[in-house]
Amino acid sequence: MKKLSVCRIAFIFAGSILGAGLVSGREIWQFFGRFGKVGAVGLVLAMLLFMLLGAVILMTANMAGTAEADKVILPFESRFWGTAVGILQIAFLIGMTTIMTSGAGELINALTGAPKWLMCLLVTLLVALTAFSGIDAAASVFSLCVPIIAVASVIFAVISVFCLGKARVEFDASKNSFFSFEWIAASLTYASYNSYASLGVLCPFGKNIHDKKLILKGTALGAVILIVISGCILIALERYNSASLYGMPMLALADAVNPILGYIYGVLLLLGLVQTAVASLAAADTYITEKIKAAKRFKPLPLILISVISFAFSLCGFSDLISMVYPAFGYVNALLTVSMLANFIRLKMKR
Repeated sequence: MKKLSVCRIAFIFAGSILGAGLVSGREIWQFFGRFGKVGAVGLVLAMLLFMLLGAVILMTANMAGTAEADKVILPFESRFWGTAVGILQIAFLIGMTTIMTSGAGELINALTGAPKWLMCLLVTLLVALTAFSGIDAAASVFSLCVPIIAVASVIFAVISVFCLGKARVEFDASKNSFFSFEWIAASLTYASYNSYASLGVLCPFGKNIHDKKLILKGTALGAVILIVISGCILIALERYNSASLYGMPMLALADAVNPILGYIYGVLLLLGLVQTAVASLAAADTYITEKIKAAKRFKPLPLILISVISFAFSLCGFSDLISMVYPAFGYVNALLTVSMLANFIRLKMKR
């Protein structure tokens, strides 16, 4: 594994959740934008919590000396529960790979009119070839994509503020208050869910980072990058909130400024989709080869099997896949987060 600097850790940390849901503006609006001004407070709170949980994941993996998610999550030895958590993690990573492949196929189809099945196949091959280099491939992709997405988000926010007038739709004002605690629940849910989503990606890197200060500096810088990107998206959508009525609000907003900008933002979304797919596939392949000895002898086999499964299910609708996968894992992630924190405290006290 390549040497990890503060910037590289920051890009890995930010990239682990910087998928199409965030870049499209859908997640940012759903969790924070609909609450009005207090939603901005919720956004900062969520990113700070995610920074804390990200640092915990990296430090726990290092203290436990493992890249295996189940050993990071569980504060006790149990073959049954370890297997259950492992299967859950693999299923989640395969689900993420599938969703991102499907989304990329649909996006290219919308931009070019090319057949979705063919685009999904090409994306699957691209993701598989990139992930073949292992988890280091995900770090390289993040190092390339995260700065581009960060800079582009700032530019698009500035353009939308100065080039578009306000286009507002009235939402339930009762939720736009500090006294309505739903925004706090949204922040906690967002941080908890995304920390679980990043677990498979962060654990292999955490095993190899032995400097606690490096972890803290890297996750802090990553959190700043995420706050800048998501903050710019929130500002743009707050001003032009009628875009929130579309499936991909930021794409609709960019298209409203200029159709050419719509295509450019579509490419930005594609970067978010592909980087998440590569990270999820590489993490799943790494986890399987760590857990199953036979997989090490036939190294490309797990990656090929996951790619075939992802392609087959990616032919389902992007929205349909999200509606199936996200809720299924959403109910257990809070419990797993608590378990991981307990394991972190146990390892800390043991030391």
